Amino acid sequence: MRSRIKTFFIILTIMLLVGNIFPATAFAANETIVTGIRFEEIDAPVAGQPLDSIATIATDQGITWDIPVIWVDKSGAAASIAKEGQSYLPVFAFYVPGGYKVKTDSTGAFSIVLPEYLQKLLGSDQLLFALDDTTGITYITYNPETTNNNLYSYHPENKETNSSSHDENNNTETPPRELTQVEIHCAVNTIDNIGFDNLNWFVSLIKNTIEPRAVALLIDSFPAYKTAADNGELGKSIGLYVYDSRFEEENDKNPSGSLAYVEPAFNDAKLCYFIGLNTFRVFVQTEEEDYIFNEAGMGELENTIVHELMHAFMFDYTRTGWITANGWYNPEHTEMPNSFPPWFEEGIATAVENGYQYRENEYGYFKNDETNSYIYDGLIEWYSIPQNKINYYQTSYKDAVYSAYSGGYLALVYLGAYVNAEQGEIIDGTTITSEQVRNGVNQILEWLHEGKSLDEIIRDETNYSGLQEFEEKFLTEPADENDPDDENDPGASAQFATDFLNQLNSYSDNETGEIANGSILYDFSKTSESPLEGRTEDSSNQEAYFIENTQEHVASTVNDDVATSSAGSYHTWDESDDWMEDDAEEQAAKNDNMEDMENESTNDIESISEVEEETTELEDAS
Repeated sequence: MRSRIKTFFIILTIMLLVGNIFPATAFAANETIVTGIRFEEIDAPVAGQPLDSIATIATDQGITWDIPVIWVDKSGAAASIAKEGQSYLPVFAFYVPGGYKVKTDSTGAFSIVLPEYLQKLLGSDQLLFALDDTTGITYITYNPETTNNNLYSYHPENKETNSSSHDENNNTETPPRELTQVEIHCAVNTIDNIGFDNLNWFVSLIKNTIEPRAVALLIDSFPAYKTAADNGELGKSIGLYVYDSRFEEENDKNPSGSLAYVEPAFNDAKLCYFIGLNTFRVFVQTEEEDYIFNEAGMGELENTIVHELMHAFMFDYTRTGWITANGWYNPEHTEMPNSFPPWFEEGIATAVENGYQYRENEYGYFKNDETNSYIYDGLIEWYSIPQNKINYYQTSYKDAVYSAYSGGYLALVYLGAYVNAEQGEIIDGTTITSEQVRNGVNQILEWLHEGKSLDEIIRDETNYSGLQEFEEKFLTEPADENDPDDENDPGASAQFATDFLNQLNSYSDNETGEIANGSILYDFSKTSESPLEGRTEDSSNQEAYFIENTQEHVASTVNDDVATSSAGSYHTWDESDDWMEDDAEEQAAKNDNMEDMENESTNDIESISEVEEETTELEDAS
């Protein structure tokens, strides 16, 4: 975007000795003399737009050439995008091309004609300049101590100049300029570093293609969600915030490390949410320090968006399991008894993305390299590590990565297959299909939405007595060798998981590196990376979670009474109940007790270390 500046100019005399400034060309006999040097086509800073990096130099002889322009803020840092409330100064890298010479007066000075908005900024005699003798380039800028920097500030109300926002003819206010989608959705430092054009393309890709297709995929895959969308039981819209964890931002929205996340919050007693996208692996830096889109990361991006949108769906459809005694979901309170356990929250979201393909290396710890197959005893040993157990969240939620995602994926697939099977039917992991698991998961979602708790579902639909026993016995003990098909045997889940992983392994090709996807949304035998492969939906007919023009939380459109009539781990939501407060106090006491035990353990370790040091000293002395 470059428009020609108005033709009102001011003449500024620059006392520059041509022989010093342009040593390479100043005295050549065959040089063409040029006069009437003027700056053209250099745009003033505009709201959220790239700062103009090129100025055109024109002469009375019709000769033109471009010179670079660098914009700096008050701190002297280079900038590429105008930000709200910021002031900028241009630095012109002025030079005269070979074969030309500027005509000077008797004192060796010449004049430059500047556009109107620069004249308003400058006044007169405010130029600073520095000569680079090696290149013949003179860097020209303004004295920040005498310049009216406010004229360079980001003024969204006036696109062409930084003049008053009132029309002189009718004295009415000029309407505010419409913000671009980059300004609306992207963090300011991310715009400045990644670039306006990159982010404009990326935001369009997310809003118009990837996110609508992910929403359609989930609605098409789960009849429960299709019915909910038709009945207004899924949110109509959601916000989008784009940031990059490599650059320090000016707000607290961006958690480090996450490629994407969906953040819920309660504003004015309404559940609200937005999608956060981190571009730190989406755009990579070249050797020339430019940022380009990472084509190899497209599959990961699409999988992650499907994963996070599954969370968004559940915020509305199974809301009770995501809120606590405080009235809303908060990771610090996941130990509250009615919140879904992390293995269920993350397991179900991991199951709709390529859950096996991305975590195959983690499961590889119990794989026999010689036979290229998963070993039952190896799985038992892997799961004996506390951090891998699905109930590890009771000790430390923050460290429950393997239990919530890797263990959670296996637990969710097993539970889905179990619920789908008829009572008394053997759950066989060697021939399980994604459709069977998906049907079971869909049934679980429907029951939760209708008010049946996760504990009741496990108690009524499996041979476990409830949620607690399921968590305690899942993958914990070897199967009974005398009756390996006994469903009541706590080792049956380990056998299922071993068989299931070997089934996925059989679909993979070690020679080509292709790995079975493992998503319950399409055939387990597929090795494609993206769950959105082959889909063509766009945002024009989107049924839910349409991305609004905001980076802030958007209120859910779902009726609160409908959303909270769903069930959590043990109960349906009832604000009049005080059981959550009692259980919260009990859990807090358990946490305090655990902290005391950890402190005692630390003290014991320190005491042992002291004894070992004393022993070493005695040995050295002897």
